[in-house]
Amino acid sequence: GPLAVPVFTEVLSPFDQPPRASVEEAYDQIVQDLEDAADLLEGINTNGRATDVAAMAILSRVNFYRQDWPAVIEAADYVIEKFEGKPNGGLSDDVLNCFTVGTPDPEVLFAVLSDATDDASGTLRGYYRIASNAKFTIPIHYLIKIGVHVAEDDARSRVDHAFINSGGKVYSTKFDVEYANVPVIRLAEVYLNRAEARVHQGDGAGAAEDLNVVRERSEAGSYASPATLDDCETERNVELNLEGDYFHNMRRLQKPDFAMDINGNKYNWDDVKLVFPIPKTQLDVNPNLLQNR
Repeated sequence: GPLAVPVFTEVLSPFDQPPRASVEEAYDQIVQDLEDAADLLEGINTNGRATDVAAMAILSRVNFYRQDWPAVIEAADYVIEKFEGKPNGGLSDDVLNCFTVGTPDPEVLFAVLSDATDDASGTLRGYYRIASNAKFTIPIHYLIKIGVHVAEDDARSRVDHAFINSGGKVYSTKFDVEYANVPVIRLAEVYLNRAEARVHQGDGAGAAEDLNVVRERSEAGSYASPATLDDCETERNVELNLEGDYFHNMRRLQKPDFAMDINGNKYNWDDVKLVFPIPKTQLDVNPNLLQNR
């Protein structure tokens, strides 16, 4: 079956050549590490560093991709309950508030901080920010996926707000702030994780409630109950656009021909060309690392 990175919990010697672990072994270790982190961090003032809430948010994501739906709900509940009674369910008034300088918005549960000394967002600005002569314009097929062509009332998709049309080319404004922090996971994603898990567990009404928390903060209206898996996919595409989720989610959903290269060639979710090869230098050092095929 598919292989992951080597997994080891003890210090290796310079001559050890560990084999690649199975995907399940890697998942098991990641889950254990995040659960341990949450236990150790609970009640600790981390002075702006990782928290138990951040660990549990990422755990909800890991279990989401593992498709362990009860575990997704358990981790998401832990996170969302911390924001009980907050306006917008704890979400910012505007998703763009999550892409700013300085102290991150409370919706951002974990982020890579950026400033003039340590510019973590430089590559993103180089690709997306018009003031940085952006190298990346958004193709039509992706704009359709995220609703930019129809969602006039959705702040996440408005061309005068979340996107800019310059000379017929469309750019995102998420990364349009110099030295902006880079969110690793936001509370909105945790709601989306729980929504899909609830559908799989037969709770379409609860899923609609979660989706509508995310939609209503962007003035996008509400879904009727019960929500469906298609509703969950649509909301994920729109809310998390250009945040690194789409590619992995399309592979999780085993979508055909979803990936496209610069020459217009399309690739199915399981095409080996969508997986980085292990560098030959590493294979030479450790022959137990089997190449991706």
